[in-house]
Amino acid sequence: MKVKELNDETFFKVIKEGEKLKVIDCYSPRCAPCKVLEPVMEKFVDEFPDVEFYRIDVVENYKVMKEFGIFSVPCILFFKKGQLQSEVIGLYPEETLRLKIKAMLEG
Repeated sequence: MKVKELNDETFFKVIKEGEKLKVIDCYSPRCAPCKVLEPVMEKFVDEFPDVEFYRIDVVENYKVMKEFGIFSVPCILFFKKGQLQSEVIGLYPEETLRLKIKAMLEG
């Protein structure tokens, strides 16, 4: 599987659907740390089959950026049952993100 790309329209629909944890990578195509994070997120797709992984270009989709006050990228948003549960701003080590996802699944 692959991380699915969202836009302003699909973002708000996806976060409200279902019960699964949704991890959304908010990025900019010109952001070097965002490019480093991309293969990590792809790896997590296979590692966490009970989690839905998405990404959204916040430069092209400014409604999401405005709604959630995203001023720095990468920014990872964690949603459960349509509600924002947590966020991680900046580039973190793969293991730190893995532990965050595991904690979100348990909580």
